[in-house]
Amino acid sequence: MKFLNDIILTNAGADLVAPAAVTFSGLSSTSGTYAVMVNNSSGVLTKRQLGNNAFNSTTIPTNTNQLTNGAGFITDTAPNAPTNLSTSVVNDTINVTFTASTTSNIDNYLVFSSVAGGDYGLISVIPPADFGATMSIIDNSFDVPGTQAYRVYAVKNGSYSSPLTGTESFSAGTVEITTMSVVNLNKAYYVQWNPPSSKGRFVTAYNVYKHQHASQASLAEGSASLVYSGLNTSFMYTVSGNSSDFHQFWITTTIAS
Repeated sequence: MKFLNDIILTNAGADLVAPAAVTFSGLSSTSGTYAVMVNNSSGVLTKRQLGNNAFNSTTIPTNTNQLTNGAGFITDTAPNAPTNLSTSVVNDTINVTFTASTTSNIDNYLVFSSVAGGDYGLISVIPPADFGATMSIIDNSFDVPGTQAYRVYAVKNGSYSSPLTGTESFSAGTVEITTMSVVNLNKAYYVQWNPPSSKGRFVTAYNVYKHQHASQASLAEGSASLVYSGLNTSFMYTVSGNSSDFHQFWITTTIAS
């Protein structure tokens, strides 16, 4: 079927083909950008207004002022840092104490530590139920002596305060086994020992030394040789040479450094 201005409707009205621009009357005239659409329920052509930038290339705001002025955008300032960090050695642990932030409604406090110059790792989260004017945590997470460093943060709405920092020097000192027994099995000796009662986590090896001599009075630690080194707490020594010789054993520890 052919209409004015060479508009041709083909395929039983399925397609509308026109060599020139087509203008529809009966649609209200208003300023702005619109799209013409068919109302599915009635089949009537209608128009819907589009945004001003529907056919434009518009830059999305990225600077702080634009984002701050955007609808629904919320900004939070960092809370005040906690203060007065103090540290002290308590047996084989370090006590870390600090004063609370002066900012209200803190969500939690995070305590990080660096073991002897290593990377920082989270060692404690203090929830609101444990808040106080001053707060303390016990650090027993380190297994290497040396300078232990700490950072404490106050956190509110995902914003971190600047860190409160401090250090404490820790020395493991002498770490010895607690008991030792040696069982003579004729052609072998079974040596057993118990780990240190404290600071055992700093031990990286137990070293078993043996001295063998025909004279018991001649047995001496200075003449002993290493026969085992490791983290086991027992060792079976097979006798070599004259089985009637006297044998004596000593155990030392190697400490992490």
